[in-house]
Amino acid sequence: MGVKRRGQVIQDHNMEQLTKRMNLWNETKSVPVSKQQVWLAYKKVRSNDGSAGVDQISISSRKRIAEKMKEMDIEHLTHKSIVGVAQHLEPYIRGWVNYYGKFRIWEMNPIFQLLRRRLVMWARKRYKRYKTSINRTYNWLKRVKEQFPGLFYHWRLGFS
Repeated sequence: MGVKRRGQVIQDHNMEQLTKRMNLWNETKSVPVSKQQVWLAYKKVRSNDGSAGVDQISISSRKRIAEKMKEMDIEHLTHKSIVGVAQHLEPYIRGWVNYYGKFRIWEMNPIFQLLRRRLVMWARKRYKRYKTSINRTYNWLKRVKEQFPGLFYHWRLGFS
């Protein structure tokens, strides 16, 4: 029949499975990994500044996006309204979200905060009434987001 354990009877076929599991726990299965494989994995992690970069945006990619924003010189765009700036930035933001935000989109939040900061700087240079107060400019951008929630691509996704 089987072995009685804590008031239950264990059937023979269950006992065989149990002994197989116990044997697996007791055995150590070491997989031989060559030094070259370890070195390649180390180089890959090191090239991504410490993160694996498989399912999240790496630090070097964040730096690359920040450099691209600096290159675009958002503060000095000559569009007459925020709508023109949004149309100009739309393909960049959409591409970044589609590529880097594939698995963990919340990792893009620091990038969107940087973009918001640059939009505020654009508004301070564009509109005289916001040159003196950065808080008024942030409030203006907040009002624009409330009135036109679909203006920027990342606003449609729920980011600020």
